[in-house]
Amino acid sequence: MCPARTGRFIVIDVTRAALVLLALLAAGCGGSTPTSPVTGPLSVPSISAITPTSLKAGAQAQTLTITGSTLQGVTEVLVVSPSGTLRTFTGQAILKLTTTSFEISLTLEEAGRYQVAIIAAPAESASSSFSVSA
Repeated sequence: MCPARTGRFIVIDVTRAALVLLALLAAGCGGSTPTSPVTGPLSVPSISAITPTSLKAGAQAQTLTITGSTLQGVTEVLVVSPSGTLRTFTGQAILKLTTTSFEISLTLEEAGRYQVAIIAAPAESASSSFSVSA
């Protein structure tokens, strides 16, 4: 999404950036599991692995498998490149979605560390990262 210009100011939709930041911060924070008075502990999605572990930068699409728990509610996957470019995957771009895994297909043009954040209904998130070699 491009920033909108209004006069001398640039207006940027920070909602998505804020979600990514919150997801990345939440992944590094410990603490207790939230609970519901009716059902007990709430199921929060988590990422345990991103495969394949050996990725090369290039122009061809590559399929990433994200494995974890409580992934069935994933509605959005955010991938941030090493240079800060944000790509969003929703709907049919999230492939083979199950409770423990899903896939996305993307082109990894840059070598370096990528960040991945997932957003699940109703408002839960988790994040992880992976590296791409030149």
